[in-house]
Amino acid sequence: MNCDEVMEAMQRDLDGDLTAEERRRMQIHLRHCPDCVPLYARLRRLSSQLENLPKVEPPCSLVDALLPRGAVLSPDGQWRAAVVAEGGAKRVVVHDAAGAARFRGHALSPDARVTLQWEGNALVYDVVTAQDGRETAERWRVNVAAGTEERLPERPHP
Repeated sequence: MNCDEVMEAMQRDLDGDLTAEERRRMQIHLRHCPDCVPLYARLRRLSSQLENLPKVEPPCSLVDALLPRGAVLSPDGQWRAAVVAEGGAKRVVVHDAAGAARFRGHALSPDARVTLQWEGNALVYDVVTAQDGRETAERWRVNVAAGTEERLPERPHP
């Protein structure tokens, strides 16, 4: 991993979103890079401080005003999923009925095309990206209650 890749990995690590292999590669880089080590320590301190802030639940009317258009409601009405822009990337975010964010997906390319659909109480989303004139497709399933995300097997993309 280079420093740019490690920067993204550090942020994902703090969110608990790295695979064991990604975490191992990040740790190898940190053992050899004097520039990234203090940055990672500072990010961990900041994350810890943010986690210790008091929890605030905004009123539902405020949440409805802030949620992006195109949000998809789960069949039971308990969850609302949407694609949001965050720091130059896109993410799939799922809010509960009270408006609290219960799931934040991994960072996606800002030009990715993302479609959302519910299959029961699992959110399935497709991501299509183009690179060098070639499109690739990925499919992900989110178990919102468990806060987990898994990549589904490859499927052909026309």
